Amino acid sequence: MSNQGKAPDAKFQPLLLIVGFVSCLIGQCFLSFWRAPLLALPFWLMGLVLWLRFAPTLRLALAPGAEAQPPFRCRWPFLVLALLAAAWAFFLFRNHQFTVFNTGLWLAATVLGALAFWGKGERQARIRQGGWSWLVVFALFVLAVVFQFSSLDQIPANPWSDHTEKLEDIHDLAEGQYAVFFPRNTGREAFQFYWTYLVGLAFGTGVSFYSLKLGTALLGVMTSAFVFLLARVLGGPRLALAALYIYAIAFWPNILSRIGLRFPLYPLFTAAFLFFLFRALSQQRQSDWVFAGISLGLGLHGYSPFRVVPLLAVLLVLGFYVFHRCELNARRAAARIAGLAFLAFLVFLPLARFAWDRPDLFWYRATTRWASAERPLVQNPLATFAHNVVRALAMFNWDEGELFAISVPHRPALDAVTATLFLLGVAMALRNVLRQRSFVELALLVGLVVLQLPSTLSLAFPNENPAPNRAGAAAIPAIILAAWAASMLWKEVSGLGGRRRILAFGLLLGLAVFSAVENWTMVMRYGANNRLEQFDTPAMAAVIEDFLKKGGSIQDVHIVRVPHWVDTRLPALLAGIPHRDLGVDREELRQILVRPTSKLLFVKDDDQETQELLKAAAFRGATRGTNVPGRHFWVFTSVYDHPRPKD
Repeated sequence: MSNQGKAPDAKFQPLLLIVGFVSCLIGQCFLSFWRAPLLALPFWLMGLVLWLRFAPTLRLALAPGAEAQPPFRCRWPFLVLALLAAAWAFFLFRNHQFTVFNTGLWLAATVLGALAFWGKGERQARIRQGGWSWLVVFALFVLAVVFQFSSLDQIPANPWSDHTEKLEDIHDLAEGQYAVFFPRNTGREAFQFYWTYLVGLAFGTGVSFYSLKLGTALLGVMTSAFVFLLARVLGGPRLALAALYIYAIAFWPNILSRIGLRFPLYPLFTAAFLFFLFRALSQQRQSDWVFAGISLGLGLHGYSPFRVVPLLAVLLVLGFYVFHRCELNARRAAARIAGLAFLAFLVFLPLARFAWDRPDLFWYRATTRWASAERPLVQNPLATFAHNVVRALAMFNWDEGELFAISVPHRPALDAVTATLFLLGVAMALRNVLRQRSFVELALLVGLVVLQLPSTLSLAFPNENPAPNRAGAAAIPAIILAAWAASMLWKEVSGLGGRRRILAFGLLLGLAVFSAVENWTMVMRYGANNRLEQFDTPAMAAVIEDFLKKGGSIQDVHIVRVPHWVDTRLPALLAGIPHRDLGVDREELRQILVRPTSKLLFVKDDDQETQELLKAAAFRGATRGTNVPGRHFWVFTSVYDHPRPKD
């Protein structure tokens, strides 16, 4: 890194940087808390001018690699065996189910492919960190665990239809259907289903809503580790610590990892892939190319927005070799890239067979958004896309969209402090790209745009953009850019002396605490919104469990259907009973009521007609669930006394 400031008086440079940062922070607070962009703009302009004028010319750079690009090595016998095993496995996956034989053959092909490209006699990189730094890293990981798992049972408290489909699929898996691709709900990749099933077995939580949340929360913590490693490769220990802290407390990835859906798989495998890719570009070790290919292939089994990452990989690799074409051997570079692509394909192979046989299902979810598979495109696609890009880029500082189920609507995706640092990081990155053709900064800026494509390509449903889940991996470059600005501020403040240094560090510590408090407040606010917006199906499940314990039968449990109410499969699933739809129409009730059995019926709070019908039939009724109008329900029960045999 180069560090040559342009300030005329270095003694005042850190103070002027702090003034610039505070000015931008005031502007961001006007946006975050008062939605007042006209008041924010002058503070932003003043802060950016000060920051860009007095910030040192500090470039991000990959960690130093080998002095010369090592020769490419390939073990041809292993490569030939990998190709043969892959071809056979591809044929055996024609039924789109994992079996012992085809899975073993697929794994063998992957291992053989990895051995074929593994560098001979390579030393694995070690993370050099001082003793005190490791204590800080450990403390930050503990912080990540605390933020991720605190109140996990209650935030979110109420599942919805997406969880219904997930739980039904995991029950299918538990019953022996080992699918490569699960077609319910417009189709989902398999990774989360197997992961959740294993988590349920390991922690004794079974096939449950909590198992879904526990599994994705664990994925969120793993992502923090790869964000730390990636930031360390890009900028060293100080950047890595700042990125780990910001990611650990950030409410955007925290909420996505709490929900129990596939969302955290996108940032997890993106962070892992980018770490191995940048380390491979830096160190030119073949083992890193192998791990990059494996992580790329695994990501394609995760969450469908990850399908843009191969595009990002192509752009980053081409960009790196364009920037460093004088230093690298083109033939060796092409061979390493081919090895990465081959390994990614080997890992992807089962799903590749499904995509080959059923492209309609494999691409259906995507085509409902960027094409007219579900809804016609009513506007010019290019104009819609351009508008979507602008809105998506504004999500970090202004508005992350209206999807209440997975976010806090119409709030910035980043807290005020992080959003300010992100703004300053983007400004520095643009300066370095324009002045110095800096590759890493350009890669981060390109990553921001490309990783948002699953959201910005929502041409048929532009109101779904920005979508925090489909743009989830964009949090990685955004937070690294914010951490870069934070680490620069940290470094400059360290140069102050005496009382000014103590005051400056006190300010930074106070801002770090303020950021953590705001992020946790957003998580709590999301939890409160979930209770307000989603129906209290866990309360229904508790009533069902109590009814069954008292001798009732699931055959006599019914939910009277009305529009815009609960998914009538979900309460039974939460009570541990899969593949059971409890819904009945009001017209069916008269036949149900005459059965000589004890009965349990759920009725929506504003369904007066059904309530009167059941009261007339001498059912006992009581309200349950939340006190929010339209979100609680009536429970009606009748107890049938079986005739006792005569003596």
